[in-house]
Amino acid sequence: DLKNYMTSTQHPYYLHMIKINGGNYPYDVRYEGDASLYVEKYEDATGFKRSDFGDYDIVMQIYLREVAISVQTQLVFPEKMTDAQKLSVVQAESGYQTTVAINGGGLSDSGTASIKNRDPKGGYTGYYYFDKEIYLAKDVAYSISQTSCTEMPGLKLVSTTYYTTYYKQGVAGKPVESKTPPDITLGNETGGFAEIVVVNTYEETMTTIYYKAVGNGKVAFNDPNINEGNLNFSDIPTEKLGYYTAKAKGAKIFCGNGATFKGWYKDEACTDPVTDADGVYNEKDGSFTPNANIISTDAITFYAKFETGTLVIERNNAAPGQSFVYCIESADNNLKMYVTLKCDANGYGKVEISEVPAAGKYTVTELQDWSWRHVGETYTKEHEKDKKELKFEFSNSANNKWINGYA
Repeated sequence: DLKNYMTSTQHPYYLHMIKINGGNYPYDVRYEGDASLYVEKYEDATGFKRSDFGDYDIVMQIYLREVAISVQTQLVFPEKMTDAQKLSVVQAESGYQTTVAINGGGLSDSGTASIKNRDPKGGYTGYYYFDKEIYLAKDVAYSISQTSCTEMPGLKLVSTTYYTTYYKQGVAGKPVESKTPPDITLGNETGGFAEIVVVNTYEETMTTIYYKAVGNGKVAFNDPNINEGNLNFSDIPTEKLGYYTAKAKGAKIFCGNGATFKGWYKDEACTDPVTDADGVYNEKDGSFTPNANIISTDAITFYAKFETGTLVIERNNAAPGQSFVYCIESADNNLKMYVTLKCDANGYGKVEISEVPAAGKYTVTELQDWSWRHVGETYTKEHEKDKKELKFEFSNSANNKWINGYA
């Protein structure tokens, strides 16, 4: 009786949903005959005809609807994404939405389907059923297309494929695949029903990561097999990261002569330091490992800043042409060196020592056993913040008790 009722009316009905004792059947139950739509978890809604059969302990409720076409949208994610990651991007904000439009025979309409959760089969599928007021006429060509879909962070849509299935008395024909929006013509033999499946396939956004050194230092992949002895310093470590699935190698640092490592930055001027949102910066060894999902742009460069200082010794009040010897020592005992300074005809001399660490405390001693007419002096100074130059000035006068050549 139900089948006769569904097919004998002027506009045939299609089975939309069956409830038994108020409970819905699962999504994947399909029915033969002219019942060809997926079962949905909907309550009574406008446009449905509800029929109750039987007054027994088991009550079946049948919902019919005049529908010419139904649309599913299925999402295909990268295989390596976890279920939690997939669900997170689908549920973001108000959920994933896709809008499908239908045009033809003077008809123009569109509908939006939402996806917020996985379906029982573990996929992500949204449904839209066009209302009975737009029942499709037979032998009229209609076009159907996806006009918009929600963008998802870290993913890009790489292909959209349409599968059209026509039904004859509830028996599905072979799906027709199309890479472009299909034209649909419901002939007499179809019974007036077609189903469209829109498959959106995504891939991860890939970001190229560059690691560069600024100053007197080098960077390499954070690999225990790479050391300063086997590292090609002309290389710029580069790797590609998937937004969700990739695990970064990261980079480690090698300080040049006299250089001090100052940290990792996101700009070449080294004014914007990395944060926990960018990755893991190990201050003990200077390594940095970026997070996979730091950005969704094509490329980013992280800069390792190395700073080298200059130590300056100036000598005044000396005899013309006189030479002096100075001993330079760092408080951490990593530097000890001797330099010679020769004064000009005015008794002034200056010497600069580059590539000394631009941080820390230094002691400079004028050796008196060399400059026998002068009593040697010793000064200890520490770098001031953000100043690379550390200056030591000596101006002690000659000891005139000694007889020199001029006498």
